[in-house]
Amino acid sequence: MASFPYIEKLYEKYAPQGLRFIAVSCDFREERWRSGAKKLGSDWYNIAFVNNYQKYHQGVLDSNDIEYKYPCQGIPKFFIIDPSGIVIGRWDGYSSSIEIGINELLEKVFSSENKY
Repeated sequence: MASFPYIEKLYEKYAPQGLRFIAVSCDFREERWRSGAKKLGSDWYNIAFVNNYQKYHQGVLDSNDIEYKYPCQGIPKFFIIDPSGIVIGRWDGYSSSIEIGINELLEKVFSSENKY
C-alpha cells in the first residue's frame, strides 16, 4: 500500500491532537482483509465491506450501511470528517499530489483558528 508511509506520518503528527483514522477495506474475502490489517499493524480501526460486498456491487445497499454513506470507488479513499460528523474533504486513490490538499486541510483543521 503506497500511501501507508504517508498515513503513518499524518497519524504521528495529528493523533495527539485528536485525529483518528479508520481503515476500510473493500476486500470481499475476510481472511485476506484480516491478514492485511494484521500485517499493517496500525493503531487505528480496521473495518471491511466483507459482509456487504455483493450488495455493494449490485447497488442495493441499505442507507444505514457505511458503504452507502461513504462509497469507495478508489483505493485508498480518504475522508476527512470534522468533529460534528461533516465530511469536509474526500480523495480517491493515492499520489503524492493529493498529499498537498490533505496537508492543507489538516493544517486548517488543527490550526488555532480552526477555519475550514
